[in-house]
Amino acid sequence: MKLRLTATARGHLAAIHRYTLQEYGPAQARQYREHIEAALTRLLEHPQSGTPAEAFRPGLRSLPAGRHRIFYRLQPGIAVILAILHERQSPDRLFGNDQTPA
Repeated sequence: MKLRLTATARGHLAAIHRYTLQEYGPAQARQYREHIEAALTRLLEHPQSGTPAEAFRPGLRSLPAGRHRIFYRLQPGIAVILAILHERQSPDRLFGNDQTPA
């Protein structure tokens, strides 16, 4: 199984890092990024471990990572990470239509 982050997901990851760095400092930013990376590693090891999020899009799954949720879909041999959203962000805004984020 391989992992592919979309441009949207990479942008989310960068924004999470910038915010955590600014608000909590470098040590916490590093620790939180490692926490998200550990969740991504678990996803590779157990791709079906996420919760189905079919209400937002067919085939969509989500996996908790701290106060964020990783939204992904599985393709043959690949876990495609579509978004990494804070628990207070509504996935409906991102997945409310039938277009995959870039």
